Amino acid sequence: MIFRLNPECYLVKGAKRSAIYDLIEGKLYSLDEEKSARLSYCEMNNPVTKDDFLLKLEEMGMGTFYEQPIYIEKYRNWSSAELVTIWHPAPVLYLAQLQITNICNLNCPFCGKRWCPECTKLDVTSEELSVSKWKEIITQLSDLKCQNVIFTGGEATLYERLEEIITFSKGRGLNTFVVTNGLEIPEFIKNENVILNLFPTTHQKYQKIFENVKSINNLVINSYVNIPDTFKNLGKPIYRKMFDFSPITKEDLLACRIEDFNLRLHYDVGLFGRLTITSSGILIPCFELFQPLGDLKKEKLGDCIPKLIDYWEINKDKTECKICEFRYACPVCLPRTGKRCNYIPQEGRWI
Repeated sequence: MIFRLNPECYLVKGAKRSAIYDLIEGKLYSLDEEKSARLSYCEMNNPVTKDDFLLKLEEMGMGTFYEQPIYIEKYRNWSSAELVTIWHPAPVLYLAQLQITNICNLNCPFCGKRWCPECTKLDVTSEELSVSKWKEIITQLSDLKCQNVIFTGGEATLYERLEEIITFSKGRGLNTFVVTNGLEIPEFIKNENVILNLFPTTHQKYQKIFENVKSINNLVINSYVNIPDTFKNLGKPIYRKMFDFSPITKEDLLACRIEDFNLRLHYDVGLFGRLTITSSGILIPCFELFQPLGDLKKEKLGDCIPKLIDYWEINKDKTECKICEFRYACPVCLPRTGKRCNYIPQEGRWI
């Protein structure tokens, strides 16, 4: 008798334990060392006898018994031929984060302390890009088929020509978003796509912020604190743990469906298809991973894109995370994983 996991169920091995990813149900099952070895043996088309463990997997719709060895084509949304061809399609630029100003009306003590909100005040003194240079960069982003642009800071609403630059970006066909702390909201912003960051440093001004943003039509809230009740009917709250310094726990692991799993299988979701440009024109992968890849005061964006590819193509199978069975369900991007991981795969236990 042969037992195999169904096409939608992937067995991912760790250093000691393993996990089953059910991509239809979006569920994750952790297996101890004994069950890991048992199922690994089954997945190699070795003959087995029925036991409680395998019968339970069959009952749950995760596996099937066969009379003879069988090849199981796993569900995926990509072709394996794409990975071996000598020709590769052009990389997709999904998101550009543009720090149009480094000026901010807050002095958050945690700003720039190696976490990754959409806004960061950098410790730099370089001259900021002119609006004409930003328009040139936005035109290049459009030519590169970039899909989304986020204008951030500092505090983006303090940029004097924000309305002009938003209009230009939208005119180039880019989905355009603005990040703000909500303290200063120009009237024109209320018809734009707005991302509101709620920080503990603004808690005494929540009522003012609420009044400022309540009439915004398209609002997303990033809350780095327990979101105040008054904000719960606004936009689409996104709850985040303060600073993202908190350790990764098993409760943080993400459900994986086919699209998510296959993306995480090949890329890091926090880096893939993304770039950040600082107010002084320095191209970096992201605020957290401050690796200068080009100076756009002197270089064309298109000439710098190849330098990003190494970051776009990195994944957790190419790092120390490769021995963790939860690597495709981990919610943390690679630049921060090692600092926050609370799981020891060599021992198969959470700290």
